[in-house]
Amino acid sequence: MFSWFRKRPTQQHDKSAPREDLAFEIGGSFLTITAIGYHGMVRRAPGKKWLLSWKDSTPDGSRGGSREAGEGRYVLVDVEGNTVRVDARMARPNNGAVADNGTFCLEDWHFGSTLSGTFHVFSAKGAPIITKELSANILDSGISQSGRLAFCTTANSPTEDRINCSCLTSKRAGSSLL
Repeated sequence: MFSWFRKRPTQQHDKSAPREDLAFEIGGSFLTITAIGYHGMVRRAPGKKWLLSWKDSTPDGSRGGSREAGEGRYVLVDVEGNTVRVDARMARPNNGAVADNGTFCLEDWHFGSTLSGTFHVFSAKGAPIITKELSANILDSGISQSGRLAFCTTANSPTEDRINCSCLTSKRAGSSLL
């Protein structure tokens, strides 16, 4: 029953060293980091020490939203350290949220038009904590200020994935369904 907490995501994380002295610009809900050729939607952690940004478009930016190929990109910025901690790709990253400890969650809306999505929770280093593949579209998701609790709400589906899920993200508590 709890085996889905141990699944690993299919996306690859950039293992390069954090970039120092990074200049970034925020305009409303949009982040631009010229040095790495990045721009996308952004959310701040409640304590404002972290920024999570994502863009649901092909690498060249020619096609966004629903499509059959061309992974999107997401970045996690440590504001105080002025570094990009995570720079990675997934099929269609959307609706991200970040906690005060840098733990963050993202929805992957998948390629194509199937009724599906994957809910991801990552550490501040980009390591997967939780990966939940769903046979339902994700309506909403989020993470607590402390990063210990994450949730996702799914749309109507003929499968068991029509229910909401909540999960603990703390290593001390282990990953478990509430």
